[in-house]
Amino acid sequence: MKDLNSLKLSKQEINAIKEVYKIRGKNFTNAEIIKDFSNDTVTICNCVSGREIAWYLDFLDDIAIYVDDFTRLTQEQLDKEIC
Repeated sequence: MKDLNSLKLSKQEINAIKEVYKIRGKNFTNAEIIKDFSNDTVTICNCVSGREIAWYLDFLDDIAIYVDDFTRLTQEQLDKEIC
């Protein structure tokens, strides 16, 4: 089993990524998370507000949550945070 610590993310960031997968209803393994992180399907972004988001990019539905409290962002909030 691959180790998520190889991503050099904080425990809170890893937990936020796992939460994004749960919201999406996607089953996941550590290997899948590592693969998706390495190809930028899932990422951690710094926002305009100074907060971080865990963001799963998908052709059908992007899912982004704040890393600190797992609040899901609307598309409008996401547009403001990343622009």
